[in-house]
Amino acid sequence: MPNIILILILSLGALTAPTIARGSEPTTDILADEAAQREFIRQKIIERFPDDYPVMLAIAYCESRSRPYVHWEADGSLRPHETGASSAAGTFQVLLELHGPEIRELGLDMNNIDDYLDFVDHLRRRGANYSDWNESRDCWQPRIALN
Repeated sequence: MPNIILILILSLGALTAPTIARGSEPTTDILADEAAQREFIRQKIIERFPDDYPVMLAIAYCESRSRPYVHWEADGSLRPHETGASSAAGTFQVLLELHGPEIRELGLDMNNIDDYLDFVDHLRRRGANYSDWNESRDCWQPRIALN
């Protein structure tokens, strides 16, 4: 019987998602593999927004809709807006032109995922009801329950 309990404990531990240390950046393998990058970004969002991750995952999914949760291009640069018609970039499509002065004042580097998520959290806290992502609300609001 003790062997069964040990096997159960070990198999449960294997199912636990790995945590990613603050400041960790993706490896070249993650940049080149969109599936690995999606999982890396999802875990970073869950880690950064533990009490609000279902909403934040839904917003990130909808904002990066054509390539969900993909934050960087394969060369490590921040993923730009799909059409290039906007300064929006990254998983949450932060408007870099609009928020540039504030980002610089805060000393944040939008290519660094932790800085990027810190700024997303800043937007989330200052806006009522996730107002910075109202444009995609019709997409993300129904998706919240899926996370």
